[in-house]
Amino acid sequence: MITIENLTKYYGTNRAVNGISFTINDNEILGFLGPNGAGKSTTMNMISGYLPMSGGTVTIYGSDITKDPIAAKKNIGYLPEIPPVYPDMKVKEYLGFCAGLKQIPSRDRKGEIERVSKLLKIKDVENKLIRNLSKGYATGIDMKLFGEFVPGTDSWLSFSLMKTEEKINGQWLPRPTDQRYRLSLYFTDYFPGSRKWKMNLKGTLAGGLPFGPPHSGREAAVFRTSPYRRVDIGMSRCIIDRSERENQRGIRSLWLGVDIFNLLNISNVNSYYWVTDTRNNQFAVPNYLTSRQINVRLLLDF
Repeated sequence: MITIENLTKYYGTNRAVNGISFTINDNEILGFLGPNGAGKSTTMNMISGYLPMSGGTVTIYGSDITKDPIAAKKNIGYLPEIPPVYPDMKVKEYLGFCAGLKQIPSRDRKGEIERVSKLLKIKDVENKLIRNLSKGYATGIDMKLFGEFVPGTDSWLSFSLMKTEEKINGQWLPRPTDQRYRLSLYFTDYFPGSRKWKMNLKGTLAGGLPFGPPHSGREAAVFRTSPYRRVDIGMSRCIIDRSERENQRGIRSLWLGVDIFNLLNISNVNSYYWVTDTRNNQFAVPNYLTSRQINVRLLLDF
């Protein structure tokens, strides 16, 4: 448990943090939101004992961060945006160094390093130099619009732009999820003059994803799949409609429909099968998704 009471910080006459108080219980996750200069980083630095406070108290599992910093910091895991690590040490070496700082007994360090490595899923990089580890970011926008564009029907429109990269060996490379853009549309409408006939249209346009040869590092994923493009269209007719009757038992409505999936018969790629020749040259053979298909559907509402 972490208890913060009347935490305050002044820089000269400028008040950066103004007497905030809150409690974080076990198994809770707390995030700070606010504009630049709101005091988020300053508060985190004071909680961790990295920055002295002007007033107030921070108590971590009963230990005051100012009066008993060693006991309090034993319960803190603190990861700033730019970690204060030694880039020429290997990951496993640095974990051992941290275990020494935390005064973990020598006989327990190997087991504790193994536990932390599995917990953080860094076993595969434990023998790499820290300077060669990746650092990445993701940024973008995601917009969705839902509603009845036509009364009595459901439709939606979504649009996303995203860029995500990581830095490996000094080079910025796209992450496996770097799709860049995606536009999706689902629209339904009744036929003019009749509410027994309904049509639906669905379309998707999305950027391709990065990929590379198997059993190779992330720096080899310099290829990108083809953009995903698909249009589906469907039509349905209401055979039975008793939805407006009160206390109706049994079948309330029955719709019979037909859909054409992948109307334009576009050969979208799902993945690639890699083939190696006798000279150790690799070739990517695309695995295509389903071509145009016709689907018949029956919808019952009880």
